[in-house]
Amino acid sequence: MSSSDRTIHPAPIARPMSAPSGPGMQREVASYIAEISLELSALARGVRLDTLAYFIDMARIEAGITCRRLDGAAGQDGTPSPKPRG
Repeated sequence: MSSSDRTIHPAPIARPMSAPSGPGMQREVASYIAEISLELSALARGVRLDTLAYFIDMARIEAGITCRRLDGAAGQDGTPSPKPRG
């Protein structure tokens, strides 16, 4: 395989989703990212791509933080909680 055969081409830019982007959808997407990134990290570590696994883990942690923030912002009926007055 020549060096020109190993050229890395950038991935196409993803188009924004046309689905609703409210807190419920944000929570769902963040949860999915946390779940799939756990699997991706394990794959990367399995073939000793430790730096890549580290960054994937950072995405997983951020997705978990986002889920908890959105959970805390929603009341029991799923509507946003009132903001505390300061």
